[in-house]
Amino acid sequence: MEHPDEIVRLLRCIRNLLFGVGLMLFALGILAFGLMFTQGTPIFGVIFYGSALLFLLGAIWWFCSHRLSDPVDDPPEPL
Repeated sequence: MEHPDEIVRLLRCIRNLLFGVGLMLFALGILAFGLMFTQGTPIFGVIFYGSALLFLLGAIWWFCSHRLSDPVDDPPEPL
């Protein structure tokens, strides 16, 4: 383990990526539940728009955590 800070950053990035993807899959599961059991009722609109917002939040979380691992934004290493 030559650079423990890099390992910690990589593990945090992986955790954030998995959380974002998990949030997107959860939103798709809620949408599937709504399509199967509440289609044609007023509650379906709430489930539909709620799952769309959750999916968007997960996509933003995934994209932002992916961009934070970009080496361009890293501070310079001390000499």
